[in-house]
Amino acid sequence: MTILNTKYNGKLTILPTWKSKAIMVTRYCFWSLLFFWLSVSALKAQSYLCENSLRYEDYVVLKVDTIKDVFYHRSESLGGKFRELKMDIFKPAKDPVTRRPAILLAHGGGFLGGRKESLHKHCMEMASRGYVCATAQYRLIDTLVLNEKDYIEGAMRAVMDIAYAIQFLRSNALAQNDFGIDPELIFVGGFSAGAVAALHVNFLDPNELESQMLSKTTRKECLHLLSKEVSYRPTGALSFAGALLDSSWIDRDDPPLMSYHNTGDEVVPCGQGVSRRSISRTDVYGSCFIHKRLEQFPEFTQRARIFEQKGHMNFLGSIPRQQFYRDIGRFTKSVICSHYEKREKTKRLIDIDYLPNPQGNRLRLDIALEEEESFHFSLLNADGKVVHERQYPHAQRILLPISNLENGIYLVRLVGASDQSIGRIMVMH
Repeated sequence: MTILNTKYNGKLTILPTWKSKAIMVTRYCFWSLLFFWLSVSALKAQSYLCENSLRYEDYVVLKVDTIKDVFYHRSESLGGKFRELKMDIFKPAKDPVTRRPAILLAHGGGFLGGRKESLHKHCMEMASRGYVCATAQYRLIDTLVLNEKDYIEGAMRAVMDIAYAIQFLRSNALAQNDFGIDPELIFVGGFSAGAVAALHVNFLDPNELESQMLSKTTRKECLHLLSKEVSYRPTGALSFAGALLDSSWIDRDDPPLMSYHNTGDEVVPCGQGVSRRSISRTDVYGSCFIHKRLEQFPEFTQRARIFEQKGHMNFLGSIPRQQFYRDIGRFTKSVICSHYEKREKTKRLIDIDYLPNPQGNRLRLDIALEEEESFHFSLLNADGKVVHERQYPHAQRILLPISNLENGIYLVRLVGASDQSIGRIMVMH
């Protein structure tokens, strides 16, 4: 007795029954082991990193790979010049975890100066702890500023650039993922002016900008930022001597916040006040004020280290260097582990229902997503070759003709913006 098998290239081959059965058994075992390994790997990448590892708090890799001058956006400065903005990205080398939390850092300089290279040492430290860390350029004020309105306008353009940088990292993570980032875990942080930018990205909704002293061009750009499909909102913020322009932007559902600040900071006030080193005479709201305001939301995740001393950012010399990075790691890890816990407790965002299974001449998949999002569908044969793939814009029922597939075990893989699901089907004609 013989079995007639149709191959993908249209050629016909005849295999003895016993050999065909042996191949089927071998492939079934292969796919069972692969599916088990993928399931274990998914758990390994999440829960175990929180329960049995110092990852994200202390060193886990000895070598860090650096990718410099990655273009992320082209923006027009206050002086009317267009500039190609770039970031430097640091990631753990030879890391078994492939979907890692990321931290985007913004440099200081009063929105008038500063370089992304000044934060390389901080990115090296965090990448050694298992994060992907990036430091980005943003638009600096490049024209003579003689009034408060223009200064705020220039500062808000820097805020938008940091938001664009988050969108770039998240968009890349949802597509080719060149840097190994979990798109749901992207933190933003900064020092001085960079912390001001990070706080605004964390708390500000562009719809709340109508009352601010901004030009129509800048307001339009802010609203365009909001309209993009990929969100700019971070998972949480790290503020080192930062402040907000408006305290009304603080809401209970904003992302978590960790802050460092001196009570006697005259450059960026810790409470409510005016900077003595800026052209702006508008009151700002620093870390002391922000965290006091956040206390009215007991469920809000926050942590603040306030130093009873004068000076701007000299708290960096008040504690051991490793303690500073460990503080950051413990805070971000608490947010990361909370995220993993919620993900495991909730129903999978992508759920596959196969009807019938084993399959006949058509494969029907009912795709259920907790949130409306696009996803990529692919079907792989026993050799690991993709035999069919397609991008779908939203959850739906897929009816896929499979009469051209040979009998056997296939791997179905769905990858969405917030989850991944893998299953097996057996095709039998």
